[in-house]
Amino acid sequence: MEAFKLQTHTETFFRSLTVENMSLYYPEQGFVFKDLSFDFPLHEVVVFQGPRNSGKSSLLKILSGLSQPTSGTYKVNNQVISELTFDEFLPYRLRMGYGFDFGGLISNLTVYQNLILPLQYHKVKSMDHHDQVMKYINLFGLESVMNERPAGISGGMRKEVCVARAFIMEPELVFLDDPTTGMSSENKRAFLNILEDRLRNGHLKHIFLSTEDPIMIENFATKIMRVYNGEIKIVT
Repeated sequence: MEAFKLQTHTETFFRSLTVENMSLYYPEQGFVFKDLSFDFPLHEVVVFQGPRNSGKSSLLKILSGLSQPTSGTYKVNNQVISELTFDEFLPYRLRMGYGFDFGGLISNLTVYQNLILPLQYHKVKSMDHHDQVMKYINLFGLESVMNERPAGISGGMRKEVCVARAFIMEPELVFLDDPTTGMSSENKRAFLNILEDRLRNGHLKHIFLSTEDPIMIENFATKIMRVYNGEIKIVT
């Protein structure tokens, strides 16, 4: 697989992602970030690296709007996310995908139902819901477990469902936390092919992820950032 440049000429909804004087504090851990200000680059595949508990996962959740910092602000397109109502944030949410370990799967729904839920909830009309779900079920080889609930499948398959769901609405911005850990080698290849296809055709425009996977880093990373000791530094 050859490394490639992203399609930077395509139009994008997202113009800026910025944290200003952001602090994140956990009672059991102390400050993960303190008064951090940073403009995150777009039209890049940004890989966050750092030791365990350095804040990579927390940062991804803040950038995706799933959690809020203890203090300071996070802005998307110069809009303070914490000040937006659900309806005001919806245009952003509809263009984002995110996959965080095994979190977010609804335990009493099947794999198929978990994947189709975002399409139904947001009443997406631009695609056939069943066909879209089956496309990703087939890509990840989940046909045999599509009618199983999350507790009834392996941890690796749950990870694959989470990653598939991140792409189910064909977002232009994706956040992924250690996406390939636990994947079978076959499904890892399928995932990398999905990334390559979406990036090359310009539909997927921005990716932020944490990973130590050398194949992902070598073939996809356009920026590597070190998250350590409450700071973010661009490595390459």
